Amino acid sequence: MGMYSCENVQGRDRPVCTMKNSGSKCGSMENVYLYFARAYSMWVVSPKLAGPPPFYLVARVKAASPEKIGPVWQTKGGQYTYSPATGIDIECVAPTPAPTSVPTTVPTSKPTVTPTGAPVIPSFAPTPKPFTCGDLEISGQRPGQIGYGCMGRYVLQTQMMGNRPIYVFDNKKLSCGSSPKVYLFYHKDSGKWGVGMAPFPLATKDDAYSPDRVTAEWSVSHGVTFKDARQPAPNIAVQCVNTAVPTRSPTPVPTSTPTMAVHSALLSPPSGDGDGDGDGDGDGDGDGAISESPIASTPPVVSPTTVPHLQQLPRL
Repeated sequence: MGMYSCENVQGRDRPVCTMKNSGSKCGSMENVYLYFARAYSMWVVSPKLAGPPPFYLVARVKAASPEKIGPVWQTKGGQYTYSPATGIDIECVAPTPAPTSVPTTVPTSKPTVTPTGAPVIPSFAPTPKPFTCGDLEISGQRPGQIGYGCMGRYVLQTQMMGNRPIYVFDNKKLSCGSSPKVYLFYHKDSGKWGVGMAPFPLATKDDAYSPDRVTAEWSVSHGVTFKDARQPAPNIAVQCVNTAVPTRSPTPVPTSTPTMAVHSALLSPPSGDGDGDGDGDGDGDGDGAISESPIASTPPVVSPTTVPHLQQLPRL
């Protein structure tokens, strides 16, 4: 038993193998061979490459190579007798390459040209569409019609459902269902926009991003199950009330010249009236009353270009 090194020998149609581990003797001989004995039509393990029996082991098959022999080996009993030997098998072992003195610089195999599998393309979650508006106003049903209690304003919330905005009914004068808080939201399982609890007093089968973009017709129902008949409500309309999300336009660049506001105090007269009559009213009539003038009632608008010349203004 042990490791054998096999090679093709000229004049033989099958490989000849020599036992490599010389320290383990097979019989009394140091050299042990595994080969096909053509004269006996069988594979043998023998201390010599030719000659008559006895052989250490024999396999009475004509396999093309030792690893194809299979578990049919027999071991020597008497001088010319053999008995079945169980557990003997032969398998190929890849030889360990001898190390080279110079390191290998060229890869031992060619690079793979064809990819082994489809390339993995990274998937990115779609960017949510921006809100077109903030709060909504639903109208169209008149008093006495089904769904009239759900007409009114719906306030945009910060939560999302089904990657779509949620709204809360905000009309204290009307009642839309029995719940104290009525939502307008997208029901992903049914593909509907609905108001309130299922089966929804108001609903429309449309996967628009927000209710103001819905193009399908709305329907109404006063039932409590999905089996209850719904009625079309072609007059229902959803409109934007205000813009909730600021635009992404940048803030305008500030002007280089600051805006100047000129107060009326800059144009008011000093503590003396300056008219020389001693009454202090500044009108020169001696009655001491302040006269009504456009300057006193309406402060003048002074442009920034006139500010540097304020010291040149005449006294009033």
